[in-house]
Amino acid sequence: MSGKPPVLQVTGLDAGYGDLQVLHDVNLEVYPGERVLIFGPNGAGKSTLMKAVSGLIHPWEGAVTFNGRAITGMPPEKIVSLGMSYVPQLDNVFANLTIAENLEIGGVLDRRRTAQRMQEMFELFPVLGERRKRMAHTLSGGERQMLAMARALMLKPALLLLDEPSAGLAPMLVADTFRRIVAINETGTAILMVEQNAKQALEIAHRGYVFETGRNRFEGTGAEILGNKELGKLYLGEEE
Repeated sequence: MSGKPPVLQVTGLDAGYGDLQVLHDVNLEVYPGERVLIFGPNGAGKSTLMKAVSGLIHPWEGAVTFNGRAITGMPPEKIVSLGMSYVPQLDNVFANLTIAENLEIGGVLDRRRTAQRMQEMFELFPVLGERRKRMAHTLSGGERQMLAMARALMLKPALLLLDEPSAGLAPMLVADTFRRIVAINETGTAILMVEQNAKQALEIAHRGYVFETGRNRFEGTGAEILGNKELGKLYLGEEE
């Protein structure tokens, strides 16, 4: 990478729900400024990894390190305060609040910079600025996804976790969402995302991890994965 230590390091992670183990000895790194993709079949453990990293579930074994600090099992609000934000696939905005109110809640840990950061979000997502007084439940799917990302960016995180950012969006909006992810990354925020539109996501990813049955199956650059015929057949729906 850049010679700098990883912003996120996951080592030997096991996790699950109740008696069901979902993740098995998962290892993963995200370096400063990177866009990293996790993809694989349904049930592979991708979203479980995001929840374990962000503190929503407690790992059984292994370690999560963020900017050199051990955060394994730390509560989500503490992890957010350290500079990591998570955008889940569902329930990612406050539907009965306005766009502006959603952003204010996103910036609650640093109220002194709320107005400045809100203006920066309106510059990054102009449609949100135009509709700042609209209730979130009136927004389209694409606009709601923009709001979810903007709210997560209010504290200027070092790392943004995105779980299926293009889910349910029309093809034109999928391409637009990926362009915005690149723009966010270019402001200095590293990105770790789970995404089923793997081909398009790999085109913008610096690196990718293929997950299957809760395990790392392959790791490589976006170009390496796209160029791997076996992975293409197994995970990208390509014909021989």
